[in-house]
Amino acid sequence: MADPRPLLVPIDDFGLDAEALAFLVETAAQLGRPLQVLLLESPRLYGIADLPFTREITLFGAGERDLERKLLRRHGGRARSEARERLAELAALRRVALEFEVREGERLGCVLRHEPGVDSWLPRRPAAAAARGVRPPALGIVLAGVAGDSAAVAAANALAARGGRRDLYVHSNQPWPPPALGGLATPGLQLHRLPTTALDPPALLRLLRRLRNELLIMPRELLLTLDPLALEQAMDRAAGQLLLVDGGEAAAKAP
Repeated sequence: MADPRPLLVPIDDFGLDAEALAFLVETAAQLGRPLQVLLLESPRLYGIADLPFTREITLFGAGERDLERKLLRRHGGRARSEARERLAELAALRRVALEFEVREGERLGCVLRHEPGVDSWLPRRPAAAAARGVRPPALGIVLAGVAGDSAAVAAANALAARGGRRDLYVHSNQPWPPPALGGLATPGLQLHRLPTTALDPPALLRLLRRLRNELLIMPRELLLTLDPLALEQAMDRAAGQLLLVDGGEAAAKAP
């Protein structure tokens, strides 16, 4: 059954690699979710360009020129424009509803600070994908005994049933099996218990830095207590992608 709630996807000046774009659209199709894509212009980056002492040294001739806001927008906007065009093509092929919005902001702020009941997708950085190489197409889940656990299991159910996945890698700090796994309803799904004993902020940051799953499903609330700078650095190194689910009231009411 289709879920009318859009999946929030931030795309900033770094853009997305082709493999990540294709995987995003395919996952949205399997979940029956429309995509709401935020094309982000960084106020922090453009603020630096506005400083009077900010200069750019040109490659040829060692000349100098002002690092103007419009120059950054032109260069930074190229990656967003390419991602937008490719997303539109892929979404049309898979019949995924797609909506774009241009906004000023940082990608972590957009996915962490929004109204309850909104799920979001945090893409990997293209540089991290190139550095880590090919990863197994493994589906992972984080269960920590919080309100969002049931929403995470529901997403895993949908992806396993519609995407043909047969393995689910479980990170949990609870006695095995975590109670939320009782909601799994996909016959033949093989559970793999990973040696996770803690999901406190330092452990979560280590997990994200070393992320190798193609997709890791986790409750958004687990990231809210993390230091924003440390979280940003961890996600810059992650080779996988995050589906952040919300266990709020709006999510519970969705069909």
